[in-house]
Amino acid sequence: MIKRKGNLFDTTAKAVGHGVNTEGVMGSGIAVEFKNRFPKNYQAYRNACLTGLFQPGEAFVYVEDGMTIANIASQKHPGPNAAYSWLLTASVDAALNLMDFHHIDTLAIPLIGCGIGGLEWPAVEYVLRAVEIIVPNFEFEVWRL
Repeated sequence: MIKRKGNLFDTTAKAVGHGVNTEGVMGSGIAVEFKNRFPKNYQAYRNACLTGLFQPGEAFVYVEDGMTIANIASQKHPGPNAAYSWLLTASVDAALNLMDFHHIDTLAIPLIGCGIGGLEWPAVEYVLRAVEIIVPNFEFEVWRL
């Protein structure tokens, strides 16, 4: 795990990710920045949610303007209801998808699920380290302000 301070979007990683709900809402927190920076990703994510094709514990990976975006479904509804189990399975899904289909071995993320999602960083860090064990040669680049 690589730890960084500053703006997530200053990363040199080929992929960025964030925690999302499965109702198609990117209305607050860093999700708004993702929505504004990657409007095509937002529309594709929203459509997948509204049609029921995107569920908690899954990852929705999209490429826009040369950046690969991992939308990690750590919660069903907007607000403080993220689940560690959903974060684990969605992060594994994202990691495998990035490694297998996009040939990317590093995913830059914020303190995922720890803001509006309501999760605690020490437990999230534990989950992410488990993902790095489950998916060899993959690592998270975690950004905090």
